[in-house]
This record gives sequence, C-alpha cells and structure tokens, in this order.
Amino acid sequence: MQDLPPVNLEEAPIRERERGWGPFQYPRLWLALLGATAMTLAFPTYSIAGLAWVAPAFLAVAGLGADPERRFATGWWAGFLFYLFSLDWLLHIPFPSGAIA
Repeated sequence: MQDLPPVNLEEAPIRERERGWGPFQYPRLWLALLGATAMTLAFPTYSIAGLAWVAPAFLAVAGLGADPERRFATGWWAGFLFYLFSLDWLLHIPFPSGAIA
C-alpha cells in the first residue's frame, strides 16, 4: 500500500477548502435556502417587504468566489426552493366536493 503525501489545504482547490462537516458541508446551499426563504417572506402572503432587499444579497454572497458551475447550481437551487415555498397559495383554492379533475 502506498503512502499518500499529506494534503496542504492552502494549495487545495477552493471546493476542498470550503467543505465543512455535517450540515455545514454545503454552505452555499444554506445561503441559497436562506435567500429563497427571505424572498418568499417578502411576497404578499407574509409581506415583510424589507426582505426583498436582503434576499438577493444572500444569493450574491453564495456565489462569491465560486466557479461558474457552482454559481449556476446555487442559483438553480435558490430558484427551485423559492418556487416550492411560494406554492402555498394552492392550499387556499376552494375545491368542490363532487368535482372531477
């Protein structure tokens, strides 16, 4: 079995340096989740208008220093989560009991 050389994290690619452990393994995804939640809370259901100014900042910080593929993935996840969170209006549609879809 070969002995592998020790890994110097200062010389490692950014992807390996920014990895944490457990739930903190993907900090960009957490920032995307925070931005999507803030943008959802800014819409009329909750009407916390100040978050509409803060939510894009979370996404901008999540993309800082990342390669283009990671930026795209972070933005995609933020958009997808915002879309899912904003579907709560579907629960308030009246549904007739005898309707056939």
